[in-house]
Amino acid sequence: MARSTLGDERMVSDIVQPSVHKAWYKHGHNLGDKPYAQIWRRAVWQARDQAAGGWRERKFRVINRTIEDLDREFRERTVDPRDYARIYHQRILLQAIEAVLAEHGLEEMAEVYESLRIGETWCEISTRLGQSEGALKHRFYRFRKQFRPDN
Repeated sequence: MARSTLGDERMVSDIVQPSVHKAWYKHGHNLGDKPYAQIWRRAVWQARDQAAGGWRERKFRVINRTIEDLDREFRERTVDPRDYARIYHQRILLQAIEAVLAEHGLEEMAEVYESLRIGETWCEISTRLGQSEGALKHRFYRFRKQFRPDN
């Protein structure tokens, strides 16, 4: 059994000694009619445990990885690529711009601004609003110069 399971027949004592001790601790003198059968059964499991590295490893209850290994393996899951401070400041700026637009009654420019923010093209925006693309761009950029936050 030691040769077939562990690959070394000299490891017999490493298997038998814990098996005998476990049987003794559990049953004492009352090992029954065939004590060798109980020792053999425990020796089989002891050999399997030692081949796997222990009973926890054999039952897959232990993960033998360091945090560095997990970090390398799951880098995209453990590191958040977003810059939350920049996103926060950007939202504050966008809310301030929307407030200025609402204050001056420029709902159309607010709509253009919102459409640009979500990624629509000038062609799509001008078609939806029913204006020419060039005129809409010109009005928006003129509006933008007028209401810059640094003024």
